[in-house]
Amino acid sequence: MAYFPLFVNLENKKILIVGGGTIAERRARTILPFAGEVTVIAKELSEAMKQLSAEAEEEGRRLRILCRAFDEQDLASSFLVLACTDDGDLNSAIVRKCRERGIPANNCSDKEECDFFFPGLIYKDPFVVGFTASGKAHGQVKRIREKTEQIIDEIMHGGEPDQ
Repeated sequence: MAYFPLFVNLENKKILIVGGGTIAERRARTILPFAGEVTVIAKELSEAMKQLSAEAEEEGRRLRILCRAFDEQDLASSFLVLACTDDGDLNSAIVRKCRERGIPANNCSDKEECDFFFPGLIYKDPFVVGFTASGKAHGQVKRIREKTEQIIDEIMHGGEPDQ
């Protein structure tokens, strides 16, 4: 089944990301410009996540890093949750707890447990364009996003895309 694209105002919402590795960093980097507050909980942080934390601090973005294990109480007041650990069982448990509380969740290790997908994204203020193949064909989505970004850049800079 295809997923319906929905653009959501996250300005005053709390986003929780559990995990401190590559996928968690990539998703935090993507969602941070849109979210009111992003909290990352992880026992360990990748160098990329540490770098993102430093960048967010310099830019005045609200990124909280908590270096510890996940606790169910961390879900309180979360609007969206991204389970991005390298432990598939933990990711599944987080999704189950979110569903009990009515919180949409994304499990990076099992697309069948995702209430939403993270899109390929182009953000050229004020334009936001998202791409998905409902959890399939990631390579094609990436190529389509890259081609579309070239077209948007050409149009925004006064030219017309090549035919």
